[in-house]
Amino acid sequence: MTKLFGFLLGLIWLVPILLAALGVVVSSRVSSGQWIVHSLVLAAMALMLPAALYLQGVIDPTTVEYPGPGDGFMVFL
Repeated sequence: MTKLFGFLLGLIWLVPILLAALGVVVSSRVSSGQWIVHSLVLAAMALMLPAALYLQGVIDPTTVEYPGPGDGFMVFL
């Protein structure tokens, strides 16, 4: 189970790309509520980084104690 979580955590950087693609597909199908789709996609992208850091801390607690170079992006939020 830990190997599965580690594998999925390695692919978490793909989530914003998949969310953007899903937003494009859904907004092309919806005629009047495109701003709702865009708002939801932007909110999901903004919440992806804290969720990734939380999951990384649950799976590997030493990451929170000794953050890596990419973990400084949390300061921007």
